[in-house]
Amino acid sequence: MYWEQTAAMRIENKTSTFQDIKRGVRQGCVLSPDLFSLYSEIIMRNLENHPGIKVGEQNINNSRYADDTVLIAENKEDLQKLINIVEEESRKKGLELNSKKTEVMVISRKQESPKCDIFINKVKLKQTEKFKYLGTIISNDGKTNREISARTAQAKINFQRMKTILTNKHISIETRKRALQCYKESVLMYGCEAWTISKQIQNKLEATEM
Repeated sequence: MYWEQTAAMRIENKTSTFQDIKRGVRQGCVLSPDLFSLYSEIIMRNLENHPGIKVGEQNINNSRYADDTVLIAENKEDLQKLINIVEEESRKKGLELNSKKTEVMVISRKQESPKCDIFINKVKLKQTEKFKYLGTIISNDGKTNREISARTAQAKINFQRMKTILTNKHISIETRKRALQCYKESVLMYGCEAWTISKQIQNKLEATEM
């Protein structure tokens, strides 16, 4: 399948000379996710004996799903070590960390988040107050207010889009309930198992559900 494969680039009406393809797989190839998981696992195993955060008796310094990876540490020095290890081991496997798609966030109770200068190949990473991981907004204050606000806003948008169907008396109540659950409630309650809910947030959610 990949024996003696070549490729050329076409820009406007011009085509480059053909070059041998010496690595990689075709777009959509079923081998791609398995190969990535294999490489990723080999790289990340180098972090096993390095400090992260303690959850019970378990040390956790990374969280991964497909190509979405989070490195976790209690201080700047430990985090930089984790980054350096992943960068070095990735380079050995022919992979490269993209500093433009990598951000740093400090979770703190302080009103102003402490600065944290982390580098990849001498390139300083952007420090952010929030980022989206697996569809969920993670905030630097450790709270879920931003995530819940985004969820309620999207649920209201979805309701407005489906309003003509949800208020159509010619459609059975059961069908409309299912549509409501599918397009509004599933969006509103996504990831709710991990939420920290105050009384104010509870009232907001109940108002959205009505």
